[in-house]
Amino acid sequence: RSLELVDAGLAAVVRCKLRAGSAEDALLAFRQDPRPHHAGAVQAALDACAALADAEEASRLFRAHVVAARRVDPRTVAACAAAIATVPDKWRDAFELLARHAARRPAFDAALAACLPSSDPSADRPACDERLAAAADCWAAAARRQIYKEAAFGKRDRVLHLDLHGATVPVARAAALAALKRAYLARPEDPPTLSLITGSAARRDALPKLQPALADFLKATFNVASAPSPANSGALVVASASVLSWGLRHHDRLFHHQQGAPPPAAP
Repeated sequence: RSLELVDAGLAAVVRCKLRAGSAEDALLAFRQDPRPHHAGAVQAALDACAALADAEEASRLFRAHVVAARRVDPRTVAACAAAIATVPDKWRDAFELLARHAARRPAFDAALAACLPSSDPSADRPACDERLAAAADCWAAAARRQIYKEAAFGKRDRVLHLDLHGATVPVARAAALAALKRAYLARPEDPPTLSLITGSAARRDALPKLQPALADFLKATFNVASAPSPANSGALVVASASVLSWGLRHHDRLFHHQQGAPPPAAP
């Protein structure tokens, strides 16, 4: 009980300094306290890291406290990663932070939304390509940890299905690019058709937003054609020829500098 009171007191001090506009002093107060830190104080310190976009300090806190089984609210992780991601040249740190320490979907959702490039046609193309590739690999790393649903082949491996029910538009964009990459690499000379399942005809709540947004993204970003499946209006289909065209024109340009996201550390 006494430790809980001490932790609450330290958390209050850190948050007070943070509200006063001094994130540096807030982190300093946390670092200088010699007692064991628990979840409340760690969350307050992570808020200060977010304000400073200090990915290195946030990563240290994750290693020292989250890995030590001191639970931190996943919303705090999400806010920290998203804040870091919005700072120029810091979005790579946010993805690294997630790949190594985050185990909850909200954290990945927030960071992917913050890290994906804008649709501004005047934006720097190489920088946008790097962000897109990193977002796709970050999503794939999360899918391997079952945070998102991985794409799965159908019968005879002719169609790669990706279930995007419940996905936000930014997450769906990263997932669609990851699925394009997987489909192309599965058979570069004759890739499978890609089926992006956005919602069923009976559940049109997600369909009007997600399916057109994905179709626009694929067309505007990669000139990849897609169309609703004749058999299922809730599935957006990218034909084998379009997957092949994407692979020949874009795969090496997007992914030449990275072969995949860094493997996540053991929890």
